[in-house]
Amino acid sequence: MPRKKKNLKKLTKEAKIKVLIGIIPIIATLLILIGNTYAVFTYLNKSNKNIIKSGTLNLEVSDQGIVSIINSYPMSDLEGLSLEGYKFKITNTGSLPTRYIVTLEKTTGELATSNLRYSINNGEVYNLDNSGILKIDQELLRVESSNNYNLKLWISEDASNDILGQEFRAKLKVEALDAGLYVDNSGAAYPKLDEQMIPITFDENAQVWVKMDLTQKWYDYDNRIWANVAVVKDLSTDNTKLKNLYTNDQNCTGNNNYCTVNDYLKAEIGTVIPTDDIGAMFVWIPRYYYTLFNNGQASKINIGFENILDSQYTKKIGDCGNNSSKTTGCDYTHPAFTIGKNEITGIWVGKFETGTNNINNIDEAKTSILIKPNVYSLTNQQIAHQFTTAKALSNLYHLKLNSYMMKDSEWGAAAYLTYSQYGLYESTDDCIETGCDVWINNVYHNNNSITGCSSIVNKDSNSVLVDFDCNTETTADYIKGKRASTTGNIYGIYDMSGGSNEYTMASANEINWANKRLYNFYTSYDPLTACNNEACYGYALSETAGWNENTHSFITGSNWIIRGGAYNDKISAGIFNYNYLSGHANNKTSFRIVLSK
Repeated sequence: MPRKKKNLKKLTKEAKIKVLIGIIPIIATLLILIGNTYAVFTYLNKSNKNIIKSGTLNLEVSDQGIVSIINSYPMSDLEGLSLEGYKFKITNTGSLPTRYIVTLEKTTGELATSNLRYSINNGEVYNLDNSGILKIDQELLRVESSNNYNLKLWISEDASNDILGQEFRAKLKVEALDAGLYVDNSGAAYPKLDEQMIPITFDENAQVWVKMDLTQKWYDYDNRIWANVAVVKDLSTDNTKLKNLYTNDQNCTGNNNYCTVNDYLKAEIGTVIPTDDIGAMFVWIPRYYYTLFNNGQASKINIGFENILDSQYTKKIGDCGNNSSKTTGCDYTHPAFTIGKNEITGIWVGKFETGTNNINNIDEAKTSILIKPNVYSLTNQQIAHQFTTAKALSNLYHLKLNSYMMKDSEWGAAAYLTYSQYGLYESTDDCIETGCDVWINNVYHNNNSITGCSSIVNKDSNSVLVDFDCNTETTADYIKGKRASTTGNIYGIYDMSGGSNEYTMASANEINWANKRLYNFYTSYDPLTACNNEACYGYALSETAGWNENTHSFITGSNWIIRGGAYNDKISAGIFNYNYLSGHANNKTSFRIVLSK
């Protein structure tokens, strides 16, 4: 906002005043910075740590410097902006996104606030208004994210001699607010959101994906609505407006007015996220335990979610606490949620097989990785190449979460959730309306599979390229290819039956080019003893062998596991299909990408 000129004699630089942001009383629920120290409070109890805390909400504040301006003199805005300023950082160290507000409030002193100018993070310069309260920021901070601030405060060059000897005292406050976050009733761990992720839901009327607010319903595992997020490309190719279903459209700010990542991240709720602008889509698999079973044919798998903090957990293992007691009927935490020595609350699984628009130049695939419907599956890479491509996704889309190639255990985690009451089964043992099997993706072009599609007649050889439905197409009976989804609706994971075979990071040989955390090491060639002389529980190997007539052939020698089957595998393809290949490249073998800490 423009500053108003005053018809007053300016204060010279030699006539100095004291401006001090000083000590204030303790206020419950507020974090109050005092110089280069701070007093911190929980909602009820005083604490000596620099944390605002309530349940699983944590805000941690660190500062650099002293909140004071002593013996300052009037200066121009250019001089004010050159000041070092007061720097502080706010970090969310909890397990849920937290909304907070930062304010600077005058406490005492004769100096009128209209004589002071300020800038935040070297942005626009304003006068401090007469209320004496400056709202620095109000923000929803995602887990493990930080915001940095630099507050610069100086005396206006228009100040008159009347302020000689006057003083200004203020307090800097950071207050944790009730974010009002939506949490479903299933008990599923809250999705761990990266700063670049956009929570999305599908608008059935408009038939588009739209951005959702974290305070509104955007997932519901009890009703098979798994949490979905989109990550958008750096720059739209042809979109210059943010279309909104609920409010006015907004212009974009990129080159040639195209839409940028920042445009979408700051967009209003209800903004359409066009498929063309999406780079990758992921689905959240929350941490869970399952009841060990021994069924010769496909049936419901009983699952219970474990909503834990990463640093405070108790595995739900019931009487499965040691190798000798892993028997049918006991509860066992799925191993996909233990990575090395770390216990995690869930994983983000690529919603589709890894894809590309650049099928003719596989070497450039690292710069064009796509996880979205109606693109070619990324094939013709040998497994070490797939591994490095998967790791490149985080950098490509500026993610802080680690991207890597899916392991066998993680395929099993998605498969077991699919065959639970949160997937293709009701709370009883009955199948949902679309049935208890993930239908095959049998669609291909030029011998390469197309992501996100479904046969209309499941696994019928006559249906290949004749009757099909894709994630972005609609027919009267098979909306959005939902039968090929792990939830029987658009919110699940696709391409886990057919499409391309998918290599997983699982081998019976030590690998010198991959961290041990990033692959499953098998100790034998028998799935009944391949995990340290016992069955690989949760991997969808021996426990589900033969389900739905899916192929089940375990690795031998230096081979690698492949999953799901290919578009022309008919009845043998499926979510419980496993076979092996040498790791070589071919046009029927792709892979899937996972994100986690």
